[in-house]
Amino acid sequence: MEHVSKINYWQGLPHRGIALILLTLRQMFVNKFVWIGPCFLLIPIIIIGTFVYREPAVGDRGEWLGGFTIISLFLYMQFFILFFPLIYSGSIFTEEIEKRTITYLMIKPVKRFEFVLFKYIGMVIGLTLMFTPAVVLAYLVAMARPGLGFAFSHLEVLGWMLFVVILGLMVYGAMFTALSVIFKRPLMIGLLFGFIWEIFVVNMPGSVKRGTVMYYLRSILHFEIYRSDLVQYTDMTGTVASVAICAVIIVISLLVACIWISNKDMH
Repeated sequence: MEHVSKINYWQGLPHRGIALILLTLRQMFVNKFVWIGPCFLLIPIIIIGTFVYREPAVGDRGEWLGGFTIISLFLYMQFFILFFPLIYSGSIFTEEIEKRTITYLMIKPVKRFEFVLFKYIGMVIGLTLMFTPAVVLAYLVAMARPGLGFAFSHLEVLGWMLFVVILGLMVYGAMFTALSVIFKRPLMIGLLFGFIWEIFVVNMPGSVKRGTVMYYLRSILHFEIYRSDLVQYTDMTGTVASVAICAVIIVISLLVACIWISNKDMH
């Protein structure tokens, strides 16, 4: 009987996972505040569009590509991929725990680690659906002057930017998931971590910046996009090593979240 029960458990895992992912997506997109996130993501597009249509259509076409990469770095990379996961992980995990709706979920055959993992996957999917159109549109707007031919010949820039943005959403999403499970008020801790550590420390000289996630995300962009004069960084870690370190951070953060919630008193 125990063997049959284990088989039934693993057979039902995909269905429970899909249900939790869809529940998370509904939490993110079916509410009265759903328009706020996309409005913020339009800011870089508006800034790029302002420069595109104000500047004369002369000069090096690479300058337009540089404009896209620099604005994407300082807005999508420096702020949005930090604070979107913080806000959504707080609403998805902390509110479930505070409102005791997680207790109802646990009455069903849903393990606590499943709750963390599949809600995290749903959040990453939702954030990816928000960011991908915004980054693509920003690239197309920036390439409006050089032309579609120039845009299509530099699609690797767009590809690497999307890769790093999604990787950043995954890493910060995992870290803030752990914070949301452990602390009752994770927002303040997350804001301090984001503003002081990830934004301020990463720009400091020396090796202390290697302790930030942003350093490794910048390293990937440095080797894959910024090897020209667009943005100058020094003392960067290689692409493969940076991706590997980000993957380790994701795994450790989710393990901590799963272990913590498995031992957490929900009553």
